[in-house]
Amino acid sequence: MSSNTSSNTMPSSNNSSSSNSSHNTSSHNTSSNAKSSTTVPANLIEKSFLAEVPKNVYSIKRKASAGKQQAAKKAALSNSARLKRLFGKTEEGAPADYYQPLSMAKFNVGGWVDLPYEIRKPVSLCIVYVDKLGEHAIIVEEMEARGASQVLLSGQVEIVASGAIQSINVYCGGIADERVHVVDLHIQKMPMKDEYMALAS
Repeated sequence: MSSNTSSNTMPSSNNSSSSNSSHNTSSHNTSSNAKSSTTVPANLIEKSFLAEVPKNVYSIKRKASAGKQQAAKKAALSNSARLKRLFGKTEEGAPADYYQPLSMAKFNVGGWVDLPYEIRKPVSLCIVYVDKLGEHAIIVEEMEARGASQVLLSGQVEIVASGAIQSINVYCGGIADERVHVVDLHIQKMPMKDEYMALAS
């Protein structure tokens, strides 16, 4: 599975000129296409995994506090002395930065989704997130495949979770097939006015 994830720009139809010359692609909305932000239980949707959403999209990176740094330093010195006694060597240690989860997230997502040729039914860009109540799916954009080998799906996602957001993944909804994968996936975190108010306890 090949998926290049970027957080800078969103894909455009020009990004797939090489595939347009040899494959049937679709990037235009028709009357049968629909955009929505419907949230449903994830187990109700047939889907194919595409990629993970980076943790910094739904959490805030923190540095270890002075107390944690001091405790980690003491632990490292203790472990170092123990290792030196046992093996004649030492090991340095330092507290790692950590991510504090949010209960809200807002981001743009999009990419070219490669499909099997025989698919002639609606497919969708689907975001699946996990919170304390379980696994939920948000349908970002839906398009009729009509035998296209590649479709461009994109949209903006806004998640309001129950408690901390534990994980977010990108799926292609409407099909469960190992041949489905995403090309040039782009994820762009959007600013939230009250981001620090959304910190999960």
